Amino acid sequence: MIVANRVRDDQLWSVVSYGNWNKGGLDKLCAFAFAIAPILQHYIGVIQNAGFTVLLLIAPILALKTFVRISKGGANSECLIALIPMFLFGVYTVFVHGFDGSRLLLVLFLFLSYLGFSSGSVNVSFFLKYAVTIASIATIIVIVQYITHYLFHYNLDIRFLDYLAKEDTIWESNAAKMEESSFSYFYRPAGIFLEPSHFFLYTFSLIAIMLLSPGINKPRRNVAIFLSLGIFLTTSGMGIGCVVVLWTIYFILRNNNYDIRGILSRLFTVRTFFVGLAVVGVLVVAYMSIPIFHSSMARIFEASENQSAVDGRVRLARNFARAISGKAVYIGTKGITNKLEFNLSGFYATYFKWGVVGLILTYWFYIQGIFKLYGVYFWVSLILVIISYYTAHTHGTFYMLFFMLFLMNGYYERSVLKNKIT
Repeated sequence: MIVANRVRDDQLWSVVSYGNWNKGGLDKLCAFAFAIAPILQHYIGVIQNAGFTVLLLIAPILALKTFVRISKGGANSECLIALIPMFLFGVYTVFVHGFDGSRLLLVLFLFLSYLGFSSGSVNVSFFLKYAVTIASIATIIVIVQYITHYLFHYNLDIRFLDYLAKEDTIWESNAAKMEESSFSYFYRPAGIFLEPSHFFLYTFSLIAIMLLSPGINKPRRNVAIFLSLGIFLTTSGMGIGCVVVLWTIYFILRNNNYDIRGILSRLFTVRTFFVGLAVVGVLVVAYMSIPIFHSSMARIFEASENQSAVDGRVRLARNFARAISGKAVYIGTKGITNKLEFNLSGFYATYFKWGVVGLILTYWFYIQGIFKLYGVYFWVSLILVIISYYTAHTHGTFYMLFFMLFLMNGYYERSVLKNKIT
């Protein structure tokens, strides 16, 4: 049974309110499209890829709802101001490497999405419900994959590798290598996602809102536990680290009722010191004695014959970046990422393609959340900025839309709070 489906709406989603006036069937369709697009982006579609195709199908609905909302003065100023850097980034990408008609069409759709998000034309509650359901299904599949792999020596792969988009066909060769190897290799299932890091990126903000929103209760905590289990089972090192951080923040905040002075006083105590020492000890023992935990950490930090997980995204990318000079430093180089043979982090992918200007505009959107937003939205913004240097997709179109829609509820809450104060 899917955990998300067993949770009552009034218990789980009372902290999510932006766009809740959109409750029809078409509203659910729009929300589901944005929730599923990060996964579908890797598969063949009628236009570009399946993710973009699905979003284009709901574009007329989104456009009509957005037009009606804005014509009635429904755009939220906090949300709209937060999205200004993304509007600027869109204009910049169309012209920086010469006018690109196909890029213009993509940017026009993104602008429609930004306007829809800033006007509350997408029900964020519906969006998060579907995202939690998708992540829960993926977690169930990961558990089943472990059972079939270790008990029946059969690799259950439900990814549709025969329908991968052209730029993602590398996953076909990766799957073939796994099938050819023995069952003694380090098994890393990811459910319906192409790899564990995708699972982690999709899921960590959902765990955060379960744990770090006000009024934590048993249903939300159960969902957080279940999704955390999913990330641990995928053995994503970055994901495991992030989950540990989120649960640590949860326990600190919960015991101090979100009081900053109480939190600080609790951090600098003898008890906290020994608890922290115990946690470090447990992690060290786990690293030394639990193969799956050791292998997961080793993939991130230890260099090996196959290189650590961050080598391609950080070390190799950093070496390559040193060779870039002239105006390419500031505006990037068209098509350069297609020539690179290693996976790039969000930071370096943006730098190579759009230069320092692109970095400033995209990070402007993420970093402002650290200074403007409260609670879970502050923590998610901070985590996104940190992990963008190490992991891919944080600056990719579909995941940016995913995180953007998530953060819009934070900006909406900020505006509501300001109105109450004034």
